[in-house]
Amino acid sequence: MGKSGTHVTREAASLMITDDNLAILVAGIEEGRTTLENIRRSLGYLLGTNLGEMVLMLGATLIGLPLPLLPLQLLWINLLGNGLPALGLGLLPPDQGIMERPPLRQDSLLNRDFYRDVFRSGVVSGLASLLAFSQSLSLGDVAKARTLALINVTEQQILYSFAHCLPGRMTRLMVLSALASAGLTGLVIAWPWARRVFHTAPPPLGELLPSLPWMVLPPLLEMGIRYRKK
Repeated sequence: MGKSGTHVTREAASLMITDDNLAILVAGIEEGRTTLENIRRSLGYLLGTNLGEMVLMLGATLIGLPLPLLPLQLLWINLLGNGLPALGLGLLPPDQGIMERPPLRQDSLLNRDFYRDVFRSGVVSGLASLLAFSQSLSLGDVAKARTLALINVTEQQILYSFAHCLPGRMTRLMVLSALASAGLTGLVIAWPWARRVFHTAPPPLGELLPSLPWMVLPPLLEMGIRYRKK
């Protein structure tokens, strides 16, 4: 006890309660479990989305397609496309019933299930983006196809962040980060100066619609799997 305990016991103790209130231990355990769960969410989300980008780029190279994304476009996605949603995932409030679950062992933080989820989401999202890019190339304009790939990957990653939010509660920060990510992607496509820097070309709505299923279905599949597991 930090107040009533003797100086010797305070020096020897591994844990000291400064206000002598044992009830604070429950709040501390809940905070620790919440932090650990949010770390798993953010890390799983970032690893899965980056694996999806690797599958997209490597797959296009192996089958002889042009690069789906230029280096600066990839940098933009990694800084803002998935960086902002990952920040929202890291600050989620405690899940309902988090104190009713058994404690998570230290060796199970990154377990086999975690890596299986990362592999599944990464491969599925990468293949979907690759199919959308190859479909867009049939239009005959590589710049527009890359722009469609940029939109596809970014919007996929935003929807994947909502899937990783399960079974937590959607927060205002999650929504704002998703809107900011989508808005910044729109900026590099609509702003003439940004188009010259990022080599984007705004596609007509009719060319965007065929790629919508490849953008929406993989995150919806992930949401369904995670909802059933929880």
